[in-house]
Amino acid sequence: MTDEGWVAGVKAADIRDTVPGAADRGDGAADGSYAAGVEAVNTRGMVPGTYGPGEGTADGVCLAGIEAANTHDTVLGTSGLRDETADEDRPADVKPAATRDTRPGTGDPGDWTANDDWRNRFITEWQVEFSVSPVEGTDVSLGATIRYQQIHLEDFPARWRRYVLGHLAGPGPEDEREVRALRVAARHGLSSESLTVEQTGYWLTPAEAAELPGAEALLRILVRSYQPQCPAGDLASAEPGVGADPAARRAVAEAEVVNAEVASWASGQHVGQLKPAVLIGHLASVWRTGDEPALLAAARDRGFATVAEAAEAVRPFFLRSRFLTRDGA
Repeated sequence: MTDEGWVAGVKAADIRDTVPGAADRGDGAADGSYAAGVEAVNTRGMVPGTYGPGEGTADGVCLAGIEAANTHDTVLGTSGLRDETADEDRPADVKPAATRDTRPGTGDPGDWTANDDWRNRFITEWQVEFSVSPVEGTDVSLGATIRYQQIHLEDFPARWRRYVLGHLAGPGPEDEREVRALRVAARHGLSSESLTVEQTGYWLTPAEAAELPGAEALLRILVRSYQPQCPAGDLASAEPGVGADPAARRAVAEAEVVNAEVASWASGQHVGQLKPAVLIGHLASVWRTGDEPALLAAARDRGFATVAEAAEAVRPFFLRSRFLTRDGA
């Protein structure tokens, strides 16, 4: 058996041909410790018990347009951005008090923590990724839970659309959100009448481009083209229930346990070795989409820029899905 593609007739739970190095040899024995007939691990019992609602929503705010933190005069031994100027060469008019709000420990208690000027998107995303709480002994991060929901939550596209259009439209009645978003777009020179064939062909499926009314076509383009600076952090703030859902957090914990179990079977059985084509096929199954344009539209409707980006997001959860498919068969 070769290492490329799925072999006709392979069962859903058989992952031997999804990880390079795990295909059958000529003598019928699988690579590493993949023994013929080995049963899939029952993941339902791997993370037993129940737990309360998730915690760990990031408290940082993403400041739109702020670049990476400027370390000028905030790191001892420097007086500029990596200019190798020693402290003794610092101009006489620069006083230590100038840094009291940017360097911890140099001002009054609470001065620098209460100042949001030093916060940026990198800090916000870091907080989301490392805000963890245990699920029966397995640490689950807020970021991983949000990505799981981004892939699997049935109504995530509606949530994402609500978030994006609300961000564009600004505060106001919910039932007027779309109208306000269209007005904002018009002020920037974008309307249903201004859309070109190239634009609709890029952002919409052929069926959507032919059938959607102009206003709805523009709304979908606005949603699909929107790329936030802090996707996980923004969503954690806008939709706190997404990251706190107990079932989703349990699924993430199960996935981590399954990945560790499979990795222990043999060298090269890590989820990082899964083929992109296999992950993309899995996405098409989860989202119940067919051709490539529809799959790309589905990914964009869930906040992904590309199908490849969505495939990387689903990578940590793929093996759990396969084992549960076998277990439920």
